[in-house]
Amino acid sequence: MIGCVKYALQHLNILDGNFTDSLQADLLDSIEDRELENTKPLQDKIDRITDKKNKIIDWCLDGKIDDDEMQALTEKYHKEIAGLKTQIAEANNRNSFIENAKDNIELTLNAMRDILSQEETTPELYSEIVEKVLLYENHEIDIYFKHIFEPVRLKYATSGRGQTYKVDCTPRAAA
Repeated sequence: MIGCVKYALQHLNILDGNFTDSLQADLLDSIEDRELENTKPLQDKIDRITDKKNKIIDWCLDGKIDDDEMQALTEKYHKEIAGLKTQIAEANNRNSFIENAKDNIELTLNAMRDILSQEETTPELYSEIVEKVLLYENHEIDIYFKHIFEPVRLKYATSGRGQTYKVDCTPRAAA
């Protein structure tokens, strides 16, 4: 399988430094086009609702509203604040993804370069760049690399044993 992954990397023309540079530029451009979400307006809205909650307590103490009205408004404001906090958490998660994506892309491409520059590589090094591998009974394999959305589809054949064991790979058409 490692032979197939190395073949797939070569098939993607990753040996050519221009490919990795181009891939890196394209991926980073797509990430940079996504703006980080500003959560300040949501936080400002939470602050305004909190101020309203404090006012209803004063109104209740002043006799402007009764306990039931205060309870109903308090529950309403709690729900609104909870919803806004959920929106802030989701926005923060999306922002974290965008910020971390650049580092992940850089690490993956560096691992690809390392594999191709070394005579002997380890399975651990391959695990840094391969998302998943699908093996089929008819000697076909689909290799999914991290940050590359289409798999590399190969047909493989094995021959020999021990020292003479060999894997031959050829590209195959998409399913």
